[in-house]
Amino acid sequence: MIRAFISLDVPPLPELIALQDELRYTGAWIKTTEPANLHLTLRFLGDIEEDKVEEMSAAIDKCCNVPPFKAKFSGVGAFPSLSYIRVVWVGMEDGGRSTQLAGALEEGLKSLDLDLKEEEFRSHITLARVKGMKNKGELLRVIDLNSNRSFGEVEFREVKLKKSTLTKRGPIYETIYEGKLSGA
Repeated sequence: MIRAFISLDVPPLPELIALQDELRYTGAWIKTTEPANLHLTLRFLGDIEEDKVEEMSAAIDKCCNVPPFKAKFSGVGAFPSLSYIRVVWVGMEDGGRSTQLAGALEEGLKSLDLDLKEEEFRSHITLARVKGMKNKGELLRVIDLNSNRSFGEVEFREVKLKKSTLTKRGPIYETIYEGKLSGA
Protein backbone atom coordinates (compact mmCIF):
# COMPACT_ATOMS: atom_id res chain seq x y z
CA MET A 1 0.00 0.00 0.00
CA ILE A 2 1.08 3.55 -0.71
CA ARG A 3 -0.40 6.85 0.48
CA ALA A 4 -1.17 8.90 -2.61
CA PHE A 5 -2.82 11.97 -4.11
CA ILE A 6 -3.25 13.62 -7.52
CA SER A 7 -2.05 17.21 -7.86
CA LEU A 8 -0.92 20.19 -9.83
CA ASP A 9 2.54 21.23 -8.59
CA VAL A 10 3.11 24.90 -7.71
CA PRO A 11 6.61 26.33 -8.06
CA PRO A 12 8.00 28.11 -4.98
CA LEU A 13 6.91 31.62 -6.01
CA PRO A 14 8.78 34.31 -4.04
CA GLU A 15 5.49 35.94 -2.96
CA LEU A 16 4.21 32.67 -1.48
CA ILE A 17 7.49 32.03 0.33
CA ALA A 18 7.42 35.58 1.74
CA LEU A 19 3.89 34.99 3.02
CA GLN A 20 5.00 31.77 4.70
CA ASP A 21 7.75 33.79 6.41
CA GLU A 22 5.12 36.28 7.61
CA LEU A 23 3.07 33.41 9.01
CA ARG A 24 6.10 31.98 10.85
CA TYR A 25 6.99 35.40 12.29
CA THR A 26 3.63 35.50 14.08
CA GLY A 27 4.99 33.02 16.60
CA ALA A 28 1.91 30.87 16.02
CA TRP A 29 2.30 27.13 16.42
CA ILE A 30 2.32 26.22 12.72
CA LYS A 31 4.10 23.93 10.28
CA THR A 32 4.54 25.57 6.87
CA THR A 33 4.50 23.52 3.69
CA GLU A 34 8.00 23.01 2.31
CA PRO A 35 8.41 25.24 -0.80
CA ALA A 36 9.21 22.18 -2.95
CA ASN A 37 5.96 20.55 -1.77
CA LEU A 38 3.52 23.35 -2.70
CA HIS A 39 0.67 21.92 -4.78
CA LEU A 40 -3.02 21.98 -5.50
CA THR A 41 -4.58 18.66 -4.51
CA LEU A 42 -7.02 17.58 -7.21
CA ARG A 43 -7.87 14.36 -5.35
CA PHE A 44 -6.56 12.85 -2.13
CA LEU A 45 -6.54 9.08 -2.54
CA GLY A 46 -5.28 7.85 0.81
CA ASP A 47 -3.83 4.36 1.00
CA ILE A 48 -4.00 2.55 -2.33
CA GLU A 49 -2.63 -0.73 -3.60
CA GLU A 50 0.50 -0.30 -5.69
CA ASP A 51 -0.94 -2.51 -8.43
CA LYS A 52 -3.59 0.20 -9.03
CA VAL A 53 -0.98 2.77 -10.15
CA GLU A 54 -1.07 1.71 -13.81
CA GLU A 55 -4.89 1.95 -13.95
CA MET A 56 -4.79 5.31 -12.16
CA SER A 57 -2.19 6.58 -14.63
CA ALA A 58 -4.52 5.67 -17.51
CA ALA A 59 -7.42 7.46 -15.78
CA ILE A 60 -5.23 10.56 -15.37
CA ASP A 61 -4.27 10.47 -19.07
CA LYS A 62 -7.97 10.39 -20.06
CA CYS A 63 -8.57 13.54 -18.00
CA CYS A 64 -5.57 15.40 -19.48
CA ASN A 65 -7.24 16.16 -22.81
CA VAL A 66 -7.54 19.81 -21.79
CA PRO A 67 -5.05 22.51 -22.72
CA PRO A 68 -2.55 23.87 -20.21
CA PHE A 69 -4.00 26.74 -18.21
CA LYS A 70 -2.87 29.70 -16.14
CA ALA A 71 -3.85 30.38 -12.56
CA LYS A 72 -3.44 33.42 -10.34
CA PHE A 73 -2.92 33.05 -6.63
CA SER A 74 -4.70 35.57 -4.44
CA GLY A 75 -6.33 35.94 -1.07
CA VAL A 76 -5.58 34.13 2.16
CA GLY A 77 -8.02 32.24 4.35
CA ALA A 78 -8.35 29.37 6.80
CA PHE A 79 -10.07 25.99 7.02
CA PRO A 80 -12.38 25.06 8.57
CA SER A 81 -12.99 28.67 9.74
CA LEU A 82 -11.24 31.73 11.16
CA SER A 83 -12.54 30.88 14.61
CA TYR A 84 -11.01 27.38 14.45
CA ILE A 85 -7.95 27.43 12.18
CA ARG A 86 -6.40 24.13 11.10
CA VAL A 87 -5.07 25.15 7.66
CA VAL A 88 -3.94 28.51 6.23
CA TRP A 89 -4.42 28.64 2.47
CA VAL A 90 -4.01 30.86 -0.60
CA GLY A 91 -6.82 30.95 -3.13
CA MET A 92 -6.48 30.23 -6.82
CA GLU A 93 -8.28 31.90 -9.74
CA ASP A 94 -8.29 29.85 -12.93
CA GLY A 95 -11.74 30.33 -14.44
CA GLY A 96 -12.91 27.03 -12.98
CA ARG A 97 -10.33 24.93 -14.86
CA SER A 98 -9.01 23.11 -11.77
CA THR A 99 -12.57 22.37 -10.64
CA GLN A 100 -13.36 20.89 -14.07
CA LEU A 101 -10.17 18.83 -14.00
CA ALA A 102 -10.93 17.56 -10.48
CA GLY A 103 -14.44 16.60 -11.60
CA ALA A 104 -13.13 14.74 -14.62
CA LEU A 105 -10.64 12.88 -12.42
CA GLU A 106 -13.39 11.97 -9.98
CA GLU A 107 -15.41 10.45 -12.82
CA GLY A 108 -12.36 8.67 -14.24
CA LEU A 109 -11.47 7.12 -10.89
CA LYS A 110 -14.98 5.73 -10.26
CA SER A 111 -14.36 2.71 -12.49
CA LEU A 112 -11.21 1.68 -10.59
CA ASP A 113 -12.97 0.20 -7.57
CA LEU A 114 -11.14 2.41 -5.09
CA ASP A 115 -12.58 2.99 -1.63
CA LEU A 116 -12.45 6.81 -1.82
CA LYS A 117 -14.06 9.12 0.71
CA GLU A 118 -16.45 11.64 -0.79
CA GLU A 119 -14.79 15.07 -0.76
CA GLU A 120 -15.77 18.56 -1.82
CA PHE A 121 -13.09 20.04 -4.08
CA ARG A 122 -11.81 23.47 -3.04
CA SER A 123 -9.23 25.14 -5.25
CA HIS A 124 -6.49 26.27 -2.83
CA ILE A 125 -2.83 25.93 -1.92
CA THR A 126 -2.07 24.88 1.67
CA LEU A 127 0.63 27.17 3.06
CA ALA A 128 0.61 26.03 6.70
CA ARG A 129 -1.03 23.64 9.12
CA VAL A 130 -1.90 25.03 12.52
CA LYS A 131 -0.84 22.81 15.43
CA GLY A 132 -2.33 24.91 18.27
CA MET A 133 -3.82 28.28 19.12
CA LYS A 134 -0.65 30.02 20.36
CA ASN A 135 -0.60 33.65 19.05
CA LYS A 136 -3.90 33.14 17.22
CA GLY A 137 -4.57 36.90 17.23
CA GLU A 138 -1.34 37.63 15.38
CA LEU A 139 -2.03 34.82 12.91
CA LEU A 140 -5.51 36.25 12.25
CA ARG A 141 -3.96 39.71 11.70
CA VAL A 142 -1.61 38.36 9.00
CA ILE A 143 -4.46 36.43 7.33
CA ASP A 144 -6.61 39.60 7.33
CA LEU A 145 -3.80 41.81 5.98
CA ASN A 146 -3.31 39.41 3.06
CA SER A 147 -6.95 38.52 2.36
CA ASN A 148 -6.97 40.47 -0.93
CA ARG A 149 -3.28 40.27 -1.88
CA SER A 150 -2.01 38.72 -5.13
CA PHE A 151 0.85 36.22 -5.03
CA GLY A 152 1.72 35.57 -8.66
CA GLU A 153 0.65 33.40 -11.56
CA VAL A 154 1.69 30.04 -12.99
CA GLU A 155 0.81 27.89 -15.97
CA PHE A 156 -0.11 24.29 -15.26
CA ARG A 157 1.04 21.77 -17.89
CA GLU A 158 0.85 18.43 -16.09
CA VAL A 159 -1.13 16.44 -13.55
CA LYS A 160 0.89 14.33 -11.13
CA LEU A 161 0.19 11.19 -9.17
CA LYS A 162 2.22 11.52 -5.97
CA LYS A 163 3.30 9.08 -3.32
CA SER A 164 3.34 10.65 0.15
CA THR A 165 5.55 9.20 2.86
CA LEU A 166 4.87 10.67 6.29
CA THR A 167 7.91 11.32 8.50
CA LYS A 168 8.51 13.17 11.77
CA ARG A 169 10.06 16.03 9.78
CA GLY A 170 7.08 16.26 7.42
CA PRO A 171 5.83 14.49 4.31
CA ILE A 172 8.11 13.40 1.50
CA TYR A 173 6.44 13.53 -1.92
CA GLU A 174 7.54 11.47 -4.89
CA THR A 175 6.02 11.75 -8.37
CA ILE A 176 5.11 8.26 -9.55
CA TYR A 177 3.25 9.32 -12.69
CA GLU A 178 2.91 12.52 -14.73
CA GLY A 179 0.17 13.17 -17.26
CA LYS A 180 0.61 16.05 -19.70
CA LEU A 181 -2.24 18.47 -20.32
CA SER A 182 -2.55 18.32 -24.08
CA GLY A 183 -5.66 20.08 -25.29
CA ALA A 184 -8.77 18.69 -26.91
